[in-house]
Amino acid sequence: MNIETQETADLNQLASLIDGMSIAMLSGVERDGSLVSRPMTPLEMDGDGALWFFTDARSEKTERLIPMNLSFSGESHSIYVSISGHGEVVRDREHVKRLWTPYAKPWFLEGPESPHLVLLKFVPHSADYWDAPHSKMLRLVAMNPSTGERSDARLNEARPKSAPARRFEDAVRTSSARRAHA
Repeated sequence: MNIETQETADLNQLASLIDGMSIAMLSGVERDGSLVSRPMTPLEMDGDGALWFFTDARSEKTERLIPMNLSFSGESHSIYVSISGHGEVVRDREHVKRLWTPYAKPWFLEGPESPHLVLLKFVPHSADYWDAPHSKMLRLVAMNPSTGERSDARLNEARPKSAPARRFEDAVRTSSARRAHA
């Protein structure tokens, strides 16, 4: 993934966390209200923090772009990132050509000229990450929904550090214990 220079320290931190993570799970809401997640390959993080992906214009995910969530998992360093935001479909052929990679050829046989190839621009609203070895969750990026302005997301001191990671571990232990007693 190409990562451009970011405009804030928080976005630089987010970029450094996801740098080298080649797959993200993109989650969205289906027509029936259910959640669905799909693996996606990030191509670029632009200077505003938006993440760019190739997609097929006929895909259901292009119909419901609000809300969306991206999650990245870096098991080797025990770093997990969750980014909430919204998507936008972009049909800029020059941008498609600039981001083109031969790895996309199996999905878009005509290359960057494939008729249904479009870009999905994921615009982050907030981002959290878990530093699992230290069992803390930190908020990186926050956007004021009424103004669209990014706020200083240094809310970390006021937030409980270990709740999300511990809740997950406790849920796993609890369901395992239930199965053992069943």
